[in-house]
Amino acid sequence: MSDACDAIVRRFRAARTRASGACSADSDCGCFNGVDPAMACGGVTDRTTASALGAIEDDFHRSECKFQSQCAAWQCEPKCVQAHCMR
Repeated sequence: MSDACDAIVRRFRAARTRASGACSADSDCGCFNGVDPAMACGGVTDRTTASALGAIEDDFHRSECKFQSQCAAWQCEPKCVQAHCMR
């Protein structure tokens, strides 16, 4: 992976690490794709963080970075369970 791609993955990882994942309703949650190889096929977090991760993913694609994992398609239907966003 190029230095530019590595930097994008580090930004993604840092944003994901800071995520609260907190919610009070399903609509407070969002999904993200697995730009970071450690997160393979993506997941669910709070909507604000999911939006930020989506912007980082856009940079990932613009820089022509490649996903390290080939994941099956999944439908984004996050749920708020006990005040935490879940799949």
